[in-house]
Amino acid sequence: MVPTVASNAQAVSGSYALVKNPSNATADLALADLMRIYKGDQQFWSSGKKITLIVPEPETPEKKVLLDKVYRMSEEEFHGFWLKRVFRGEVLSGPLVLPDAASTIQFVASHEGAVGLVNWKNLQGTAAGRSVKILTIDGRSPSEKNYVLSH
Repeated sequence: MVPTVASNAQAVSGSYALVKNPSNATADLALADLMRIYKGDQQFWSSGKKITLIVPEPETPEKKVLLDKVYRMSEEEFHGFWLKRVFRGEVLSGPLVLPDAASTIQFVASHEGAVGLVNWKNLQGTAAGRSVKILTIDGRSPSEKNYVLSH
């Protein structure tokens, strides 16, 4: 069952949610699969739909979480990583960079293959939050202890 983004009083402070379009049937990802997706090694969902990666702007808490927990590299290494992937023809382009959670949520809600990371607090009890679905990671949601995308 895919968790909704309804208000949760037990949400873990400092958690970030990986959001997807509601039409995407994927409900859970192993951390290894999340890393493959965000590194461009897996470019299609199991449905065959192209994955559109969204990353936050540099120097944001969301970007720091992605760099630390998923990419395991610095901002400079991240930039070089994607330049090399595009230059070698391994991917057509790097991830789409959006300025804030509202833009990410709006884009994900309107693009079937999109996936992005936003602060869990931006989803709780909001109309925007109800327009997307959360992907659990290793069976855990942002409201649970030991969730991988927490500070």
